[in-house]
Amino acid sequence: MNPTALVIFAKCPVPGQVNTRLQPLISPRDSARLQEVWILDTIEKVKNVAEVDAFMACAPSEHTAFFQDLKSKTGIELFLQQGNTLGLKIQNAFSEMFARGYRKMAVIGVDSPTFPPELIEEASTLLDNHDVVFGPSKDGGYYLAGMRNQPHAIFPDDDMGTEDVLQKAMDRVSELNLRVSTLPPWYDLDTFSDLKFACSHISLLTLAGKYFPVRTKEALEGILKKNYHQSKI
Repeated sequence: MNPTALVIFAKCPVPGQVNTRLQPLISPRDSARLQEVWILDTIEKVKNVAEVDAFMACAPSEHTAFFQDLKSKTGIELFLQQGNTLGLKIQNAFSEMFARGYRKMAVIGVDSPTFPPELIEEASTLLDNHDVVFGPSKDGGYYLAGMRNQPHAIFPDDDMGTEDVLQKAMDRVSELNLRVSTLPPWYDLDTFSDLKFACSHISLLTLAGKYFPVRTKEALEGILKKNYHQSKI
């Protein structure tokens, strides 16, 4: 067992049930395709992180054909997301990992596929001297949240899609007198504009010889080529 558990939260890539904010500018099929490549790229990214055990928290079930095939091909351990809200699901994931004996834990989603694996390593290091760590995202949320030693109740149990999600969590951290640190800010891919930005960003990362998500790059290029004429965003 490594000292840090990393839990990847992911929905099964079913057309019409994932990335619905991107529709109708891209099709439900393309939305599901993006979800699939984000999951695959995220697992690939985590392989490069030292001293971390990776898990995947699945929805709506870990027993779908997609997730079972993923487990067979990658070996990643799966478990079902538990709770009625995303905040509660995240809180329960922390409880699960600490109950298994991990000293440090972080959760990430799959809709920030471009952030480099070094930020996961940095989060693990920061948790040696801090109780909580966040990776802020530009929409007011976070692309990573980490804790050490115990599952502090810091996650809002209401709508996690609002612009003050991170602030609410930070307020709870302050109320509990926990030591907190933050990673460099990053971005999610929630809108068509985000997809266009990410495609350009990935091209620049490629030129610079930096980490980039290979499958996401290919999928974005194909989708934007197909859909660019439909939107002037």
